[in-house]
Amino acid sequence: MIRENVLTYKKIEQKLSQVSNKISKSDDLIHAFLSNVSHEIRTPLNSILGFSELLKQPDISNDEKEEFFGYIDHKCNYLLNYIDNIIDLSKVESDELMIKKENFKIYDLLLGLKKQFDLKLQQYQKENIEIILKIPEDVKDLYMYSDIRRVKKVLENLLSNSIKFTKEGTITFGFKMKNENIVEFFIEDTGIGLKKEDFDEIFIKFKVVNEAFSKKIGGAGLGLTISKHIVKKLGGELWLESKEGVGSTFFFTIKLNDKGNTNNVFDVNWNDKVILVADDVEMNYLFIEAALRKTNVNLMWAKNGKEAFSMFNYNYQKDEDIDLIIMDIQMPYLNGYEATRRIKQVSGDVPIISHTAYDFEEEKEKSIEAGCDDYISKPVTSKMLISKLNQYIYAY
Repeated sequence: MIRENVLTYKKIEQKLSQVSNKISKSDDLIHAFLSNVSHEIRTPLNSILGFSELLKQPDISNDEKEEFFGYIDHKCNYLLNYIDNIIDLSKVESDELMIKKENFKIYDLLLGLKKQFDLKLQQYQKENIEIILKIPEDVKDLYMYSDIRRVKKVLENLLSNSIKFTKEGTITFGFKMKNENIVEFFIEDTGIGLKKEDFDEIFIKFKVVNEAFSKKIGGAGLGLTISKHIVKKLGGELWLESKEGVGSTFFFTIKLNDKGNTNNVFDVNWNDKVILVADDVEMNYLFIEAALRKTNVNLMWAKNGKEAFSMFNYNYQKDEDIDLIIMDIQMPYLNGYEATRRIKQVSGDVPIISHTAYDFEEEKEKSIEAGCDDYISKPVTSKMLISKLNQYIYAY
């Protein structure tokens, strides 16, 4: 009996010791977090208040005003982002992080982020770093059904970390298809890297692995914690590979379509819809006809821009709807730009998707300026084509 009581006491003592260690560790983390919060808020506020005071001086030049306003704007944006992270963390803790899913083009999201972070490099005066966007050509037109705001937040957090911890070299980011329904994003840098024993630590809330370095560059150990929770909420996972002194690569996966197999996206029935295809090359039309056959859509074929406008105008006058137009750009008699302008003058409601062999950003901009609602480059797979059309065919 005494032996049993001793064993029971030892077990209780062991559990109490474990609990005590957890409380102590939690207290340490909270203390570190509060110290970091104070640092992260007071430091930019000091700059904001200081430069605001300098702006009141009567003899300040216009160049100095512009410079000081730039500093203030930068620090205000930093504070807003930091507060957003605190709010997101509280939502994660209370399981109130809302997910709002929509269709979006992955390439457009990443291209926008590249431009955004190229500007940040200028602001941080990190001319020794180059940001590279790396995407396979065959997935440039890929659409994802997920929460674009949350996916963007994860990418912003990871890119910001790479900039903070990289002195020179490159930051390469992009995505590839891991399988039919899983997109794998990656952010690779040539920064300071991490020891293997720190891999798990960096995802713990409030935890800062390299405190001296983090205090120097800013950061309170929230971005990675929030990112991991967001990715998990979106049905994916986040992990890293790193070598101290060499650099780090962060990976995360997101489902292309959370309904399961991506084939579900293309399980559509458009038997009540009419699509006008404007293309002077018969083989291009035959491909579109074959690619869309399983959708049961009704197709019309115009062999040039003039014919496309005439066919649309004729149907419009008869009050017979054409629900969408696939518009080639390089056509005889009337090119796709002019045909689009004329059709949009008759009806601005019909969605027009430009379809061209010229895969340049300026080509897309010219298409949009002419009145096209979107752009798809040749060659295109049947899945990409249906995915693109599916964004518009029921939208009007």
